[in-house]
Amino acid sequence: MKFYRKKKFWLVAVIVLFIGGFVFHKDSSQADSFEYTELVRADLQRNVSVIGVVHPVEHVDASFEQSGRVARVLVNVGDAVYKGQLLAVLSNGDIYADIARAQARVESEQARLDQLVAAVDAQEIKLEELMSGSRPEEIAIAQSALSTATADYEKIVSDTTHVLQDALLDIDYAVGATVGSLFVGQQNSSFALSYPTCDPQLETDVAWQRTLIGEFIDRWQADVASQVAVSELDASATLSDALFRVSQVETFLLQLSQTLIDDCTRSDITLDGYRTSVDTALTSIKSVRNTLLSHKQAIVVDRNAMQKADADYQLSLAGPRVEVIAAQETVVSQAEAQYAQQLANIKSAQAVVSQLYARAGKTVIRSPLSGKVLKRDVTVGEIALSRTPIFRIATEGAYEIETFIPEVDIAEVVVGQKAVVTLDAYSDDEEFFASVSSIETAETFVEGVPTYKTTLLFDEADERIQSGMTANVDIIVDAKEGVVVAPVRSVIKKDDKKIIRTFDEKDGVVEHEVVVGLKGSDGNIELIEFELAEGEEIILFEK
Repeated sequence: MKFYRKKKFWLVAVIVLFIGGFVFHKDSSQADSFEYTELVRADLQRNVSVIGVVHPVEHVDASFEQSGRVARVLVNVGDAVYKGQLLAVLSNGDIYADIARAQARVESEQARLDQLVAAVDAQEIKLEELMSGSRPEEIAIAQSALSTATADYEKIVSDTTHVLQDALLDIDYAVGATVGSLFVGQQNSSFALSYPTCDPQLETDVAWQRTLIGEFIDRWQADVASQVAVSELDASATLSDALFRVSQVETFLLQLSQTLIDDCTRSDITLDGYRTSVDTALTSIKSVRNTLLSHKQAIVVDRNAMQKADADYQLSLAGPRVEVIAAQETVVSQAEAQYAQQLANIKSAQAVVSQLYARAGKTVIRSPLSGKVLKRDVTVGEIALSRTPIFRIATEGAYEIETFIPEVDIAEVVVGQKAVVTLDAYSDDEEFFASVSSIETAETFVEGVPTYKTTLLFDEADERIQSGMTANVDIIVDAKEGVVVAPVRSVIKKDDKKIIRTFDEKDGVVEHEVVVGLKGSDGNIELIEFELAEGEEIILFEK
């Protein structure tokens, strides 16, 4: 029985180990079925590689890359020149004017970008503040603002009584003192004008209104003395009543002035003084009316300020609403989108500047080497044709490389590009440097393939270089420094998208979409947009 139990135990153990080993082997075998590499940052360049033959340089012809009118010629036959020296210039003022405008646009777009950066920062800060809620000190500030606004409102309401008292004093003075000399009589009996008029009815009406004005001034004084404004409703009603009474006084004074402009009263010197008194009284009454209107409006303004302060205080206590945060998030997203668009605008403006400088570069001739000017076939004011030899420069001890570039590559090659050269006579570690000096426009068929004769000049004289040597030339047609690269074979195409893959123990093979850029001659390709980190391991290929 004991033996049977031992045997059963070992059988179960073997099965468990077998299953575990199978699972482990399955995972590890899947991971081992791939070859891996890492995303690295490196310098990348694209080359056009050709083979050429070294020849001694007897002379080099220099020409413009575009046609135009010659504006300046800076050298003559027999002059010594150095490599890169300016020899002649076409008329290019319009191009540099365009450059100035394009640069101004870049600066304008940059200023706009700076503004958008500040706007994005401000909106993000506001969003953070909304999400974090009101701080205790913000609540205290809102409460203090509410207290101040409430006190201001209550004070201006309570000040209504004083405003009415002042208005009543001014009205009483205007009627009783300023124009008092125009009447005879007393308030408790009746009034009459102290001067004759041409209109007896108007004279009677004005005298009667003087009695009525005196009566309602007495009643108004009693009302004001007994009233205390305790609410905006009370104050508003009292002010409206006061404005109505002021309009009655103003009407009375206007009718009184009418009695002083009739023909029978014009030449009386005493009446001139009365006219001045009436005008003074009218001015005083208008001032009273403006004061009452201003006070009434001030009550409304202070009430609105108090209501806003109360709303701000309640909001600080309650915190931001979900819809407020969502609205602010939308504002932030819009600001970020404007920032991204502005970045694109700047790149577009900078590209225009670069294109214009490239155009300007085609309007000048620079010496391709150091030497002496043997020939000059141009004068100021002439029309120079593109690629027509203008200068011939000769040098001693210099060599050039004659190559024939196939038509599939010639579009990428331009005069002035740099090249790295190795010679079959020496090891690949011994590098020489050259520059493209000329490209023939007419094709040359080599073994039935159309090619274009391209000449390169060695940058420096070197006694190791001999005529007839075979040269391996890598012309650098594009280059970028410090970019993240991946092997070309690690990037696969799927559904019109570029994909790189990683392996995860949990999820297996994971695909990541990328946007690629420059394809280098070393088998690597630039990654412009990617979600992985530099140094992360990716799948190179499946074994």
